[in-house]
Amino acid sequence: MMDRRCRSYLILFLLTGLLGPAVSCASHHAHEDPYLKRAFRTLSSPISQSANALAAKLREETLRGEPRYDIDVADIHRLGHAGFAAIAQLLRDEDPRVRSAGAFYLSRWNRSDSVPFLIGLLRDNETWPDAMGFHTMSPAKTAGHLLGSMYACSNSDRDRVPVDERSHPDAIGLARQRWYAYHYRYCFIEGPAQLPVYYWYPMAAYFEVPAAEIQAFRASHPESFRCAPYVTLGASRNVYAWDEAIPVSLSFSNYGTDLMWLRYDQTDANVHHFELVSDDGKPVPMRRHALKPLPPHTPLKQPLYGDYAFGLGAGELDLADLFAIPGPGVYRFRYRYTAIDDRDAEGCSVGFGLRVWDGRAYSEWFRFVVTR
Repeated sequence: MMDRRCRSYLILFLLTGLLGPAVSCASHHAHEDPYLKRAFRTLSSPISQSANALAAKLREETLRGEPRYDIDVADIHRLGHAGFAAIAQLLRDEDPRVRSAGAFYLSRWNRSDSVPFLIGLLRDNETWPDAMGFHTMSPAKTAGHLLGSMYACSNSDRDRVPVDERSHPDAIGLARQRWYAYHYRYCFIEGPAQLPVYYWYPMAAYFEVPAAEIQAFRASHPESFRCAPYVTLGASRNVYAWDEAIPVSLSFSNYGTDLMWLRYDQTDANVHHFELVSDDGKPVPMRRHALKPLPPHTPLKQPLYGDYAFGLGAGELDLADLFAIPGPGVYRFRYRYTAIDDRDAEGCSVGFGLRVWDGRAYSEWFRFVVTR
């Protein structure tokens, strides 16, 4: 069930906007979003007359500025998937207020099945004035609020735009579509049976197994879960000016059942490998002295606990300080950890590399731009 606070906020958000007049959109269906087209192709149930009647009533109430923002459970049981298919047609309406309301009704009807349709609305930026006369409402905003309330994995990289798409007129919307389309099988909150979400959902995304199947997969593939360390990169953006810092952070985690010891001293060149190359493949010289040594009395090894998702920060790095970047251009950063087998160490000892979302897919490289 949607969090009550999220639902109340969303209802207020939509209700204030739907009181204003709509901007016409006569050619909306002719330029339907590819993700939305793909979602509609999954509909197979015929739409009954009673289901069409309900959708027509919801549309009329919306246009009158009297949206109900609730779905009768009896209607859901009575109409089933035919009702879902009928309400989905509201997303093709010429009026953006109807498309926005339709997104909410669809998510109330079936949260899981609505996700691909909501993804298809993330670039529907047609606005209409809210109650104050400002053109700030859009179906894309409604879909974004709904999707944001359904996800349990971190979406810190959701708005990362590939460096070659910076000039795209709706680069953020396209980036969000890709992020949600990839992650919704792994990070969608289906119900309390999938809890604790802080653990099972990120693990599902790591192993690329649907969240509903991850526990069974773990039981049937125990060897895959013995050693499962990984490192993610934190970066607020991927475009930097020539004279500014390029701060990134590395966070280590372990989804394995065996304990792993991480050598924490990032100045240790035997285990911590940092690499930066220009877009044409030329390596950029590293200033290893820029790495910060461990504070006094800090253990050289830190445990990454098995059976719990445990983040361990490796400290903030400034790539502009760590590497002698020659000038503006496109660059790629990579990090790898090389394990050293200790005879007296217990648990797993494996090497692993960076896993970062690049705006299209996961990669071992963080690609960024340095401008003049």
